[in-house]
Amino acid sequence: MTEYEFKTLNPMRFMEIVQEREKCFAEASGGLEGNKWQSNELAKLLHPGDRNMVVSKVIEHSRDCRSFILTMEDQTQKPAFFSAGQYVCVRLDINGNILSRPYSISSSPKESLAGYYRISVKKYNQGLATEYIYNNWKEGSIVKVSEPMGFFTYEPLRDSKNIIGVAGGMGITPLLSMAKAICEGTQRHKLTILYGCSGEHAAVFKDELEEICSRTSDVQVRYVYGNITVDDIVNARCSFCDAEDVSVFVCGPGGLYQYIESQSEQILDKLNIEEYKKHKYIRFESFAESRKTCGEMPEYVNFTVKIRDKVMNFKARTDVTILRSLEENAVPALSGCRGGQCGYCRSKLLSGDVYIPEKTDGRRLADSKYSYLHPCCSFPITDIELEVPSIK
Repeated sequence: MTEYEFKTLNPMRFMEIVQEREKCFAEASGGLEGNKWQSNELAKLLHPGDRNMVVSKVIEHSRDCRSFILTMEDQTQKPAFFSAGQYVCVRLDINGNILSRPYSISSSPKESLAGYYRISVKKYNQGLATEYIYNNWKEGSIVKVSEPMGFFTYEPLRDSKNIIGVAGGMGITPLLSMAKAICEGTQRHKLTILYGCSGEHAAVFKDELEEICSRTSDVQVRYVYGNITVDDIVNARCSFCDAEDVSVFVCGPGGLYQYIESQSEQILDKLNIEEYKKHKYIRFESFAESRKTCGEMPEYVNFTVKIRDKVMNFKARTDVTILRSLEENAVPALSGCRGGQCGYCRSKLLSGDVYIPEKTDGRRLADSKYSYLHPCCSFPITDIELEVPSIK
């Protein structure tokens, strides 16, 4: 092989290579040669990106809980197939303010093949997104929906075949999808659900769950009217008889996660799970935003936000996440899970200091080293300058 010294290389030769390459591109066919790659076609079906869907039906479960049946606007297409437990993000344009909110799919994967998703939404006081959805989503409304996302799913290589599902309130929806998948035969494992809610009136999916339980012995439901305790979880293990191990799937409000985390040693001990296996056998799905838990900091700080060639300046609170501040100030910021897991909102911190709770810091080591952060679980401590990716 010929060796060259860097100083003797002719840069004009590189320009000739570029011209040769452009000529080859111009002469090449614009399509794929031969048959299409099946893997590429499958990838397009499973990961189509954001698509327009139609609200084809609105189901009123209670005064503050509704389900929406979503079908494709383009009726020649079908929704992407998904794994039970995943969610979709709905993109909302509220008076020019672009918001994204994740909602677990409460229908089964098999029902996506029939042409629809079902998402279930609880209305919250002063909830900007839910208020908009309740006031504007009607039959025939066009909504933009992401492809299915998330990792709160059963994986036979990782999880036990015996699962305790701990659901608080609307945290029942991904577990309801799992229960349906088991009943339909698309997932093969046992599931005992602890359905925690304020009372029988709040168990809005009780009838559906009871029907599933009547059709398969692999799904059981125990209703907890009040707060779920360690004893409830331990007692649920008895439904699996002599099973060697169990997995615990937890989905619900922030208070439920804090309780499970605070009692994790006791839960591991009573379920005979070794400490080093905690993250394998106790799994969380969190759409709840983090809360500030560090020491004193100023009430307000200055934000400088860069999106491509645009710069925005404003004051924002330090007791809410950076993502929430961006949304409150009409910055069109990307977001997905809102819990620090998906990385969809990944942004570059150019200057300033932030606080990131350790339990929700899902960044890669390289991102941490080079000052990338997830705005959904980061809090400003000082004035900050941030570079945010633009929404396509």
